[in-house]
Amino acid sequence: MNLILGIVGLIIVLSALLSRAMERSPFSSVILFVGIGLALGQVGVLRLPITSEPIVLIGMVTLTLTLFTDAIKMQTEQLKQHWPVSFAVLGPGTVLTTLAIALLAFWLLEMAPVQALLLGAVLASTDPVLLRDVLRDSRTPQTVRQILSVESGMNDAVALPAVLILIAFAGGRLTSAVTWAGFLVPVFIVSPLIGIGVAWVAVRAMAFADRRIGVRRDYQSLYSLGVAFVAFAAADALRGSGLIAAFAAGLTIAVSDLDLCECFLEYGETTGELMMLLTFVVFGSSLVWPALGAFNLRTAAFAAIVLFICRPVILLLVLSRFRLPWQDKVFAAWHGPRGLGSILLALIVVISGASGGDQIFAVTGIVVLASVILHGILGTPLVAWSSRAPAAVLVPEPENEEVARITALHLAGMIAKGEPVLVADVRQPGALDRDPRRIPTAVHYPPDEAAARIAENPPKGPIVLYCA
Repeated sequence: MNLILGIVGLIIVLSALLSRAMERSPFSSVILFVGIGLALGQVGVLRLPITSEPIVLIGMVTLTLTLFTDAIKMQTEQLKQHWPVSFAVLGPGTVLTTLAIALLAFWLLEMAPVQALLLGAVLASTDPVLLRDVLRDSRTPQTVRQILSVESGMNDAVALPAVLILIAFAGGRLTSAVTWAGFLVPVFIVSPLIGIGVAWVAVRAMAFADRRIGVRRDYQSLYSLGVAFVAFAAADALRGSGLIAAFAAGLTIAVSDLDLCECFLEYGETTGELMMLLTFVVFGSSLVWPALGAFNLRTAAFAAIVLFICRPVILLLVLSRFRLPWQDKVFAAWHGPRGLGSILLALIVVISGASGGDQIFAVTGIVVLASVILHGILGTPLVAWSSRAPAAVLVPEPENEEVARITALHLAGMIAKGEPVLVADVRQPGALDRDPRRIPTAVHYPPDEAAARIAENPPKGPIVLYCA
């Protein structure tokens, strides 16, 4: 226990101390944490069996928070505005990638058809953690950011149902109309309804309590974790899918028109990020060793074809109908790292006891390890290369409108009176470092994300932008 607490503490300390340094580094922070895990595993520390209780717990908590926060951060207005490219990437893009990888596994690795499809669905997941540095880089073209944000935030929700169905099919549980109904109804009807119900009640309970008696901000930030876990537990208790319920709960909150505190997600996002980093350490210490044991010429060739051909070629085909600079298409096609989502989906396959689960996990580990190295090293240099291309938009941008100005004295009066005004600090990070002073009640948004993030939870009153 002391050792585990010490490792968790080390992860928190390193992630905090090195956060700004890793932003400036050309390498992804994921490489660092996988490296820490490899070093620990090499000396026998935190080297656990795949199906051990700590690994299963870490995996389930991480995937629950990932699905919940991905759904709750979903920019529904942006999805509506750019629905053609969103549909193309999530629909044909994910399905064709799954089929291409499955065919490759069937031919090169001689897997049975169901196991090959399972591997294809597992490796169709695009990792948001490895993409984080690319998406946060101001030089990344806006269109590329939109494409990759939608794909990394949503395609786990497409891959997960496919994985669950294939696991049930591989286990021989789907042999008649009755067994199909017995599987599909709890997982794909009851579970989403539970997630929707839990989120609907939770959000309105928070809004009511905050309005009538007040709720402390720190407890509002803890609240989101409770919503995710209650949705998971309720669905799991009814033999449904807790993961699908958690995603449905997050999606319900995302489309809710209630005015929620910005802090509602702060702790949940921070905890989710901590769990993701811990999962990468565990991947390095425990989960990568079965993968290295399965490493040979065939699995190496499989990983290379998946990363360099399957996903890039399919996404280039999907994006070919959109008018984008070719640099943007190539950049988006390459940046489809296989990482956290694939690890966790493969872990679900192993836990389920599905035939061929160990081989699926081992091959997934090889692909993920290769992806962490390649995408982690090439991400920043490719951002610099892609940023030289002329800017493009998926839809015409609205023309600038005249914006009213407000004096500091007027704003101070509004705040003093308790008027519902949102003060958005949209200064660049460098400006914040030089002058850390803040306007009371102000919330900081990166300039290129301000409009989208404010649109997620629109305030009831006026919005005041502070940029200098």
